[in-house]
Amino acid sequence: MLDQPNGSGQLVWPTDDFTRTPYEVYASEEIFAREQQKLFDAPTWVFMGLECELKEAGDYLTGTIGTTPIVLSKADDGQIHGFVNKCAHRGAKVVRELRGNAKFLKCLYHGWTYDNRGDLKAVPMQNGVMGDGGYPDDFNPENHCLRKLKVANFSGVLFASLDLNAPPFEDYLGPNLGERVKTICHSPLKIWGYQRQTMDCNWKLFMENTRDIYHAPMLHAFIPQFGMFNPAKQKNELILEHGGAHSGFFTYETEDAAAPPPANQKKMQGPAGDGGKKLVFEDPSVARGVGELPNGLYLNIISIFPASLFTCVGNAFTIRQVRPIAPDKTETVYVWFQFENDSEEMHDRRTKQSNLFGPAGYVAMEDAEVMESTQQMIARGLESGSTFMEMGGRDVQMSGSHGVTETSLRGFWQAYCKYMDIPTPSAAAAE
Repeated sequence: MLDQPNGSGQLVWPTDDFTRTPYEVYASEEIFAREQQKLFDAPTWVFMGLECELKEAGDYLTGTIGTTPIVLSKADDGQIHGFVNKCAHRGAKVVRELRGNAKFLKCLYHGWTYDNRGDLKAVPMQNGVMGDGGYPDDFNPENHCLRKLKVANFSGVLFASLDLNAPPFEDYLGPNLGERVKTICHSPLKIWGYQRQTMDCNWKLFMENTRDIYHAPMLHAFIPQFGMFNPAKQKNELILEHGGAHSGFFTYETEDAAAPPPANQKKMQGPAGDGGKKLVFEDPSVARGVGELPNGLYLNIISIFPASLFTCVGNAFTIRQVRPIAPDKTETVYVWFQFENDSEEMHDRRTKQSNLFGPAGYVAMEDAEVMESTQQMIARGLESGSTFMEMGGRDVQMSGSHGVTETSLRGFWQAYCKYMDIPTPSAAAAE
């Protein structure tokens, strides 16, 4: 558990090496509230959408940073502006649609109206009615704008921060992962679909899962059995940035992508009475793409602290925004993208392979089942104790050539404690 030595009220992490995570961080209302302030209303960045979603002046999209609702909108100056979706008058939500186009954004409650920069432009009855009422003479609309965000456009991908003093996004992400994002987003992007998934689990369980390569061949048994994971024919690369806050796992196919798995790999058998016939894809293109990234780059999983995720596998490319709703509820929003110059054949290939992910995807539904089950165990009064993460060592290694390690998880928790101002035992003792 998180210690509070001498009744000081200060939370202290259980270990110096981040090989343990107290279960209470997945269940505590107090910690969840603190995360909104320390992790999200902070100098961090969260994925919001794609530049191609905001082509025309007046185009807007909505989302959240943590639990804070936000709007990105393209103004008539051609710039994309961001602001909190909360009326400066009485706190009502201004924009109620997911996306659209409007020259002005009008609050439903009292009609306060803002432009696409978030500046207040009209206030009904500001000067009263027939000489009665109205706001005082010193009322100045310029003092009642929507709270502004810092917005970054990185290779056509839009990120936002609630902290106007946040570091430039490219510096925040780091050069190595920045180059990988540029490699993926190598041409003008085009949206081809959206999906939303709500899971009854803490958002950090999801973010851990995105960094946990160790679980993949066991939980997702079809991945190795159908040759999608074949160490004999693949090269792996692990990159951590920003002190372990961000992680990327990449797989390069070095030989024939359709080569069979190693001979010592256990076969997946068909149903009883089927003669022990090995299961095979009737249509391998469901899970097997064609090479389009350099050097045989096939799998890209980039987890950006605190709550953004690139999952680009084969020809199925998606970016997810992770939205904490409550300590035990999380929504993920998938943005599926392709390139403007894609052929119809490539679009069909991407659509077919997207069945690996999404709310009912072969991979995603198994992940959701495990994460919800874990959350249920924690909620049954089993929140005492800690997780155990010593696979691959007890330190945070910033690079590697395999996924048989939990260094990316340790890196996440190291960054988490830094932003949450939770000291390790050694740091607390030195204070």
